[in-house]
Amino acid sequence: MGMRTKSEIEMNFSRALAQAEELETLSKELNEMATEHIRGAIRLLMLNWKGDNAELYCEKGEKLTHEMLDTADDLIKVAKSIATTADIVYTAETAAIGMGF
Repeated sequence: MGMRTKSEIEMNFSRALAQAEELETLSKELNEMATEHIRGAIRLLMLNWKGDNAELYCEKGEKLTHEMLDTADDLIKVAKSIATTADIVYTAETAAIGMGF
């Protein structure tokens, strides 16, 4: 693989940042879904459904909520890693072609 051009470097950098941003957006949406929609539905369910089965179902819902929140956190970590790596690669590649800052 040869040296990249300035425009290729900038395009790759922009793509990586866009992917990181997309993951951050997905993380926020997943977090919102878990905290607002699922937890809200579980609370409503607990108010209107009593008994052993209701309790078990709500426990499963809470477990799902926690798993979704963990996944949302993981997405943020991946997004930050992509952005950091993109910055490192951008800096190295621009320095290699003599346009580093």
